[in-house]
Amino acid sequence: MRPFKTRLRNTVIGFGLLFLLLVIARLIYGYVYYPENEITYYDGSNGSVAQSVSRMDNLMVNVASSSYEYKKADVSQAQAPTTVQVDQKYEKTANISASSTAFSEDEASIKAAIEKENGIIQYQQKSGNEGSRKLSLQIGIPPTAFDGFVAHLQANYKINSISIVKTDKTNEYRELNAKRLTLSNTRQSLMELKAKGGKIEEYISLENRILEIDGQLQALGVQLGSFDAENEFCTVKLDLTERRVREVSFTSRLRTAFTWAIEQYFMFIGMLLLTTAAAFFSLKIWDWVKEKM
Repeated sequence: MRPFKTRLRNTVIGFGLLFLLLVIARLIYGYVYYPENEITYYDGSNGSVAQSVSRMDNLMVNVASSSYEYKKADVSQAQAPTTVQVDQKYEKTANISASSTAFSEDEASIKAAIEKENGIIQYQQKSGNEGSRKLSLQIGIPPTAFDGFVAHLQANYKINSISIVKTDKTNEYRELNAKRLTLSNTRQSLMELKAKGGKIEEYISLENRILEIDGQLQALGVQLGSFDAENEFCTVKLDLTERRVREVSFTSRLRTAFTWAIEQYFMFIGMLLLTTAAAFFSLKIWDWVKEKM
């Protein structure tokens, strides 16, 4: 049996090697996941992110059109299927969150891409100081350029999240047109009654009702204006957040690895001691129970 001093020395060396392995493992981890730089993300804790999203949600809705055909078979099969053409109105929105380490350059290039695709910026909010800036945009993009513009953003910028939603607006468009037609017919009938003359009270009541209908028709005209061909756009809501980049020296990496290794080392030693103590007392209790049986 080896002397106690030899066993003690080997145990100390073993624990020392364990600590050294922890330090080396943490250094390797740092170089693998952060090969050159340490990047700190701006989290928008001042509330500007939530505020910009809320404001963009309340902006105008962009609506686009598309036409497609489908074959409608006759139920009795007595006739050949007929071709039905459908004109669809729809809203298509891309919600994109991106980050940048070259904020000013990326902002300029995004706006150049918008101009190239004949898009328009419908909302813009810029906040934060250099190193933690944030740009929020709502962009109206022509429907034919929408997919290409989104693909351009994905290919040239650091995209953190993206979602694309398409909502049919055809029924809403038809309902607005039907409501406008009903109001127009009602106004025409009131104008005919007004031309027949009558009591002054009836005349004033008719005039007020006509003015009320004119206001409703004007509001409907604004809503239907979004569906006009010259106003057709799809929507891109873009949040661009600046990332800060800081060079990390070997000394800093070593300090981080050493601190992490100490925490993990003493956690391991603590768990080992607790396990040993629990096993010791469990065996003592078991021996005592066996003696009493």
